[in-house]
Amino acid sequence: MPSSQKNKDKNSQSGSFLSTSAAEKYNLEHGDPQLMEKYYASSRPHLSNSQIKAYQRSPLLFTKRYITKDTPPMSITDAMKRGSLVDHLITQPDVPHPYVPKSTADAKDHKPEHRMRTDMYEQAHAMADRVTNSKMFKTLTSTKHVFQYPLTSTIHDVPICGLADMVVFGPAAILIDIKTTQPSKINPRSWHYHCLDMGYYQQLALYKYMLREELDKRHPITTAHLIVSHKEDGYNPAAYYLIPEHLTDPHLQFAQSTIKEIAGHRDANSWPTSEPNIEPENLLELINVNY
Repeated sequence: MPSSQKNKDKNSQSGSFLSTSAAEKYNLEHGDPQLMEKYYASSRPHLSNSQIKAYQRSPLLFTKRYITKDTPPMSITDAMKRGSLVDHLITQPDVPHPYVPKSTADAKDHKPEHRMRTDMYEQAHAMADRVTNSKMFKTLTSTKHVFQYPLTSTIHDVPICGLADMVVFGPAAILIDIKTTQPSKINPRSWHYHCLDMGYYQQLALYKYMLREELDKRHPITTAHLIVSHKEDGYNPAAYYLIPEHLTDPHLQFAQSTIKEIAGHRDANSWPTSEPNIEPENLLELINVNY
């Protein structure tokens, strides 16, 4: 079989994750004991913010990672494991986690992605304690709230999804994303630019869009980042930043235009196979449009 035909067949099969009908059968519901397994499954039919950001960085990367699936799996660093463990300890404290310090006698019996440096394992517990023992967190959790809240919707007939770390239901719903970061990035100015680099504003914008589908249109929604870090002296700086709409709304428009472009490739069953040409562009105009 010609290689072009093989690629076409492979694209056709892999592209099914963009099918709305498939998404309708692939329910992501709070309380589902298989929620995490389903959410992180490679066969999940929804687009996540991470996938949208991958396309925005490089359409070719998106094709290779999610359509033809011929790129090596992303490596998981100890810092990433630490962040995942912090999230778990805060949002699912009663659910056993899979992580073990490498110094544990039976560490070799666990999957490589669950073995982490002993110091980072201990840091994760200290960072989670820093958050859960704070007066602010106790105030938030004294109100009706849900951890690991699954969100789904469609944009341009493409199913999208997200998993909000925490949603507080009060006079205004508060949609909170928990982040771990380097100590140097926790100050407001550095965090703002880090959010631009990492797509965190876009993530909140998409989550808010999906949560809006479930609530009364008049019910206000506030978005926030709950950030915690670790310093070598044992201090764990933390911050709780409310994120105003003027920082998130432009990113929703950017995400919608990206999803529309992805939908066009899906409908034509034709995915990018090379990087676009480099053209002269006005940086200020790009910043105004995208940020």
